[in-house]
Amino acid sequence: MLIPKGTTVLALRYRDGAVIGGDRMATEGYQVSARRIEKVYKSDDYSAIAIAGAAGPCIELARLFQI
Repeated sequence: MLIPKGTTVLALRYRDGAVIGGDRMATEGYQVSARRIEKVYKSDDYSAIAIAGAAGPCIELARLFQI
């Protein structure tokens, strides 16, 4: 029996800022497709993007926000 795999990103806000993190795994269907991808991207000095889901489109969107 195949067990679905998922990925995780988490953001915590506190009085002086925020902490954002994520695992480094990418999945494709029920399989792990990569174990070392970036999931948190700096947009500017005040913003960040954390991705989960379809890695390819999410990474391209994160790059657009960095321009």
